[in-house]
Amino acid sequence: MQYILVLKLINLGVPPTVLSLLMTWYSRNTAFVKWGISTSYTIALLAGVRQGGVLSPLLFCVYVDGIIWKLESSKLGCWIGDCYVGCVMYADDLVLISSRICEQQKMIDDDMCGDEVNKINMQLNKNKCAICRFGMH
Repeated sequence: MQYILVLKLINLGVPPTVLSLLMTWYSRNTAFVKWGISTSYTIALLAGVRQGGVLSPLLFCVYVDGIIWKLESSKLGCWIGDCYVGCVMYADDLVLISSRICEQQKMIDDDMCGDEVNKINMQLNKNKCAICRFGMH
């Protein structure tokens, strides 16, 4: 289990026994590849959350929460009343919503999303990024 996630869980007040259980559980993750009747050697999984694991969405939310808080506190992006909708996440996909392209660029600049992404040792995949613009301006 990554050090950054452990610190975030400690800061959220997760009891030490639960934290110890999670750390033990994640430190023993292994995988192998099966192709037909052949299988690879078993390898240790040293990062990430379990694919399809019951706790994985929750743990991932804790892990990336700083990105959403930073965007919301910047006041950039869209709002519906007092509800921030400038950043929508589903699994590991992130959608930034803004009424202006220049504002959206500020949202992904290094001092905003980029800085938070770097703090948690993640990378933005620029090959998967796209912009969809509606309207005349």
